[in-house]
Amino acid sequence: MPDLHDAEMLKGAYVQPGYPWHSHEEVSLGLVVHGAIHVRTPFRDGVASAGSFVVVNAQELHDGTAIGPEGWQCRTIHLMPEVFRSLAEELKSRGSAPAIAFRGPIFDDPELAQAFLRLHRISEKPGSVLERQSRIVLLLARILAHARKRDSRRRCGQRRREQCAALVSILMKTFRTK
Repeated sequence: MPDLHDAEMLKGAYVQPGYPWHSHEEVSLGLVVHGAIHVRTPFRDGVASAGSFVVVNAQELHDGTAIGPEGWQCRTIHLMPEVFRSLAEELKSRGSAPAIAFRGPIFDDPELAQAFLRLHRISEKPGSVLERQSRIVLLLARILAHARKRDSRRRCGQRRREQCAALVSILMKTFRTK
């Protein structure tokens, strides 16, 4: 949506067993509205059930598996990382951090979940652009409270090597079982 920083807003019901490892160029924000999903990244995992908020960093590998036969329903917003960085600088909550990352993937924050759901619902129908813009700024400001600054450049190389090693381990286990 152009008035929401070109956010891609999705909603869907998923009954398949899950989805394979992949990543997005955007930060992926999601709210499980029914059912449950086990979400994994190379370093963290958790179960997101109805009301759980999910944040997956841009370029972060992740997969998901349905917890029950009914699958899960969710609403998702994809936003470019620059939107978070720009807002953080504007709010001066993170200074001029070159990148922002989240320690997710799962957050239990009922107020955040409700704000996300309200924004998603009002974006489905014609309405006030100003209201949508105000709601997304408030939502993103709340999400930034869950952010951490990325590792320094010196530690970034080590972290990337650890992520690669974790991914290789996951892939080896996956292909060994088939």
